[in-house]
Amino acid sequence: MQSRTHLPSVWSELVQMPVEDTMQDRESHNADDQFKLAEEYYCGKGRPQDYAKAFKWFRKAAKQGHARAQCFLGWLYSEGRGVRQDDAEAVRWYRKAAAQWYAPAQYLLGWHYSEGRGLQRDDVEAVLWCWKAANQEFARAQFDLGWCYSEGRGVPQDDGMSVKWYRKAAEQGDADAQYNLGCCYSEGRGVPKDDAAAAKWLMKAAEQGNCDAQRLLEDILSSR
Repeated sequence: MQSRTHLPSVWSELVQMPVEDTMQDRESHNADDQFKLAEEYYCGKGRPQDYAKAFKWFRKAAKQGHARAQCFLGWLYSEGRGVRQDDAEAVRWYRKAAAQWYAPAQYLLGWHYSEGRGLQRDDVEAVLWCWKAANQEFARAQFDLGWCYSEGRGVPQDDGMSVKWYRKAAEQGDADAQYNLGCCYSEGRGVPKDDAAAAKWLMKAAEQGNCDAQRLLEDILSSR
C-alpha cells in the first residue's frame, strides 16, 4: 500500500497557479492584484522568478485576509522560500486560510498536526482538518483520510471507510489512491476480493507512472 507522501512532493497538486496577463510591479492595495503579482514572481512567468518578492506580495495580500495568499504565505514559511523557514509561522497562516474554509490550507494544517511541525502532534486534530478538506472534494485530503482509516491513525481502524475515501480520491485521478484501491481489491480489504477491479484501478495508477502499481498489475495478470 502507498503511504502518505511527504508534503513538498505533493505541493504541485495542492494549488495550481495559472498566470495570465502580467501585472505592473507597482504598489497596489487590491488584494487580488497583490496576489497575482506574487504568483508571477513565484512562477517566474512574465518576470524573473524571485521568492523574496513573491513573499512580499503574498504577505500584503494575506494581511488583507486573502485566503489563498495566506495559504501560499504559509507554504513559503514552511519551505523557507523567500523567508527564513518557520513552521510555527506556516501553521499560523494556514490556520487563517483554513478558517475561511480554503481546502488546501485545511489539508496542510492537518498535515502539520500529523507531523508535529510547528505545533504539538495531534492525530485526532489532523484527521479533523483533513476531513474538512476531503469533504470539499480535495483529492489529496481524501487519500490521506483513507490512509488514516487504513492505519487507525486518529480514527478507529476501518477498512471499509478506508476504501470509501480511497475511491473518492481515485475517481478524481489521484494515482496513489488508485493504487491503494487496487491493493484493497487484490487483498479483499474493505471490499470483496476482485482481481478484475484490482486490475482496473492498478492500470489507472500505472498509466500515471506508479511503479508499484505496474509491478502488482503484472503479478495479477500473470497469475490468470
